[in-house]
Amino acid sequence: NPVNKGTSVIGESADGAWVYGSVMADYESNTRDIKVQYTVDADNSRVCYVGGLPSDKVDTSGCLKEVGSITISGQGAFNYQANNQGYNKNARTIQGFSTAAQSKMYEDCPGCPYKDFKQYYDYYGEFDYANKWILAAAQGSSTSFKNGNADFTSYDFIGRGGKMIDCLRPVAILFHAMCYSRKCVFFPIQIQRHSRRELLT
Repeated sequence: NPVNKGTSVIGESADGAWVYGSVMADYESNTRDIKVQYTVDADNSRVCYVGGLPSDKVDTSGCLKEVGSITISGQGAFNYQANNQGYNKNARTIQGFSTAAQSKMYEDCPGCPYKDFKQYYDYYGEFDYANKWILAAAQGSSTSFKNGNADFTSYDFIGRGGKMIDCLRPVAILFHAMCYSRKCVFFPIQIQRHSRRELLT
């Protein structure tokens, strides 16, 4: 049967502890490979830190064991085989907060466009303005925004690196601010919709 994004998944870690997660996308019937997003413990006592981390920072205590069985809610149990070092990767990046902003905060979302994000879009004229700013700094080029352009063509590699270090923290804060701004709008909308459904049932 098809599996929907967000469906709960339960499995076990290598030492037999329960590992919880959810399906990351919609999958058709007979799909052989699926992606699961781990649920993070409130106290971070069991985590799955792999990705591109140095070996001394890797922590697989909260990862699914490499060979086992998972239970997908409403679907039953399925045997699987994976590789913790090769299969566990970060699905979210700071860059992704910017490149996904158009769909998540301007076009394909409840209550779109979000007021706060629209103000930035109206000023810069680009949906992924933060991403384009960072790329211009890294490549030694210039931005082509409607307003607030940055020109890095006169800086050498070391100079651009210095500018990126100076500005990376505020840009990262800006990325995250937009993300949390979306959550502040999205969650109340979801709560309102849920309340309406309860009233109708």
